[in-house]
Amino acid sequence: MNKRLRDYRTPEAFDSIPMMFITPTIVNDGRKLLISPQGCSFMTRYFTSPNLSFSPIPQSVEFTDIFHDQNADNLLFTSALRMNATFPYITPIVSLPSSPIIEVMDAGLLDNFGLEETIKFINTFQNWLQANSSRIIILQIRDQFKKAKITNNAPKDILQSFTFPVNQFYGTLFQIENYKEDMLTDYLANWYKGKIDVISIQLNNEGNDDISLSWHLTDEEKNLVKSSITSPDNKAAIKKLDSLLYN
Repeated sequence: MNKRLRDYRTPEAFDSIPMMFITPTIVNDGRKLLISPQGCSFMTRYFTSPNLSFSPIPQSVEFTDIFHDQNADNLLFTSALRMNATFPYITPIVSLPSSPIIEVMDAGLLDNFGLEETIKFINTFQNWLQANSSRIIILQIRDQFKKAKITNNAPKDILQSFTFPVNQFYGTLFQIENYKEDMLTDYLANWYKGKIDVISIQLNNEGNDDISLSWHLTDEEKNLVKSSITSPDNKAAIKKLDSLLYN
């Protein structure tokens, strides 16, 4: 609870702990703010092919670079996590000491499962990975089922008919993200020639068992979270992961 961002630099560099990117969304312009104890400017660049001519807009910026003069690596790790989990109406927007002031919100607004950063990282080091690895395992821990059921939620009155298009869009936002992630993963296989396995461990919160978005869960909701790990799908996923790691 008292660790600073800089405290993780050496353990990450020597592989004592996994390398982690924290990626809250910048409200001002919709970019990602990449927070890492390591220098990660490579995650903000496009490495375009010589046969491609276009002018890409960087979709992310590096926290320790922008706030270097404010001693950015002194940031409490818990503060970085708090920035990353700034969900609308649940927790206040975080304002950062820049001019103009940068405000950040939940990372899930742009990439709820972190797959974009995963593929960007793999793409950046594709030559090394191609030469030194034969398999990539992508493990997703999801707060919802990937395959969503189609529900009958048509508007029941005139008032609902006005708000229905907007509410329906936001209700399917994460499902739209799933479609986009599947497309990116499919592209990944075109330039990495080894094996790629995507394994998902999913929270059992489908249908009427939906868990409330709250810092204080009920005992029933806590038990639902704990019991999810023993669901048939998750047990099969863990068995597959175990097989891939040790065979």
